[in-house]
Amino acid sequence: MEYGSLSEKAYNLIKDRILTFEKGQYISMREMSSQLGISYTPVREAFLKLKSEGLLDLEPNVGYFVPKLDIKDLMQIYEARECMERFVFEKAFDFLTKEDIDALKESVRKQALHLSDRDIKEYLKEDERYHMVFFKAANNPYLTDLVRSIRAKYLVCSKRIRHGSDVALEEHIKIIELIEKGEKLEAAELMQHHVTQAKLRMMEGYIAYNG
Repeated sequence: MEYGSLSEKAYNLIKDRILTFEKGQYISMREMSSQLGISYTPVREAFLKLKSEGLLDLEPNVGYFVPKLDIKDLMQIYEARECMERFVFEKAFDFLTKEDIDALKESVRKQALHLSDRDIKEYLKEDERYHMVFFKAANNPYLTDLVRSIRAKYLVCSKRIRHGSDVALEEHIKIIELIEKGEKLEAAELMQHHVTQAKLRMMEGYIAYNG
C-alpha cells in the first residue's frame, strides 16, 4: 500500500514539474528521486507511467526527455478533442444532475479567479475539471482516459502559448445556461463551437508567443 502511495505521489509531483521544464529537456530519474525525497523505485514507476501517457520521451541508452511538442502536435490534440467532445456531451446531457451543474458553476467561478490572477496553469487545470464533468456523466472510462492523456500533452507545452481565455469562460457560462434550460441541441452545438474556437485561439496564441 505504501509503495503504491509513493508511486502515485511521485507521478503527480513529477507531472507538475514537467509543466515547468523546456521541451527537449533531459530529466534524470536519480536526480528527481533525490529532489523529491522519494526512493528510486517509485520514481522509476512514475517515469514509466508518464512515458506511456506521452508526457516523457525515452531515448535508449540516454534517458528521459520532455517531449518536443510543436504546433502540429497541438493541432492534432484539438482535432482529437473535436472528434470526442460533442459526442460525449450529447451522451452525458440527459444524465447531468444538479450536483454536476453545481460543479460546473463552481469550476467557472474558479476559472474567473485564476484568469483574474493570470494563473494560466491553474486556469487550464480548472478548464479540464469543467469538461471532465461531461465525461464522468457519459460514463465511458476509455474515452475518459483518452481525453485525460490528450489534455495532459497539451499542458506540457501550455506555457509556450499566449492564452486569451475570457471568451472561453463566457462560452462555459452560456453552456451551463443552455443545460439548465434543457436546450440539448443548442448546447451541443455551442460545445462543438467552443472546442473549435479554442483550437483557433491556441493557434493564434502559439504564433504570438513563438513569433
